[in-house]
Amino acid sequence: MDRAFALLAAFDAGHRSLTLGELSRRSGIPTSSTLRLATRLQAWGALERGPDGRFAIGLRLWEVASLAPRGQGLSLSFNP
Repeated sequence: MDRAFALLAAFDAGHRSLTLGELSRRSGIPTSSTLRLATRLQAWGALERGPDGRFAIGLRLWEVASLAPRGQGLSLSFNP
């Protein structure tokens, strides 16, 4: 679980999509383990992988996060 959370924490406002190598470096997890964990997170929907191979936070993670009691009533705005 700690490693999965480390992968998710590698993303931030300035790094919305990451290559496998970037995800590995930013999380501190070896590349082979990063690929294995990212693939599992992708299968669940917590991560998505684009046609260019870059990883991004998946919609399923947003859906689960929206269930948090403190988040109810908050609206997220998107500024491209």
